[in-house]
Amino acid sequence: MGNKFSDFLNTEINDNNKINEKISEKKFENNSNIDTKNVEDLINKYSSYSEKELMQELIKLSNEKKQNGTLNQDLNNFSNVLSPYLNEEQKSKMNDLFNKIK
Repeated sequence: MGNKFSDFLNTEINDNNKINEKISEKKFENNSNIDTKNVEDLINKYSSYSEKELMQELIKLSNEKKQNGTLNQDLNNFSNVLSPYLNEEQKSKMNDLFNKIK
């Protein structure tokens, strides 16, 4: 497996267009305030980041969210949106990571 986020995405879904199609098709029943265009933009923004760059960005954003008191809710929302696209191993890694940064 490669070190870029796009490589990770490509292990489960062949290209960003398919991801965007899946996001557009997904009904966010419990997250009706989610802007799917924003999700698509974030996927495109981070697709070229290395694992190290993603971790640095995650730490930076986590610290900002902790300071304004929204980290836990934001992580829960993110998990709810992303989980349907992950296999069990990926979900476990995501949960482990979120528990470490909380």
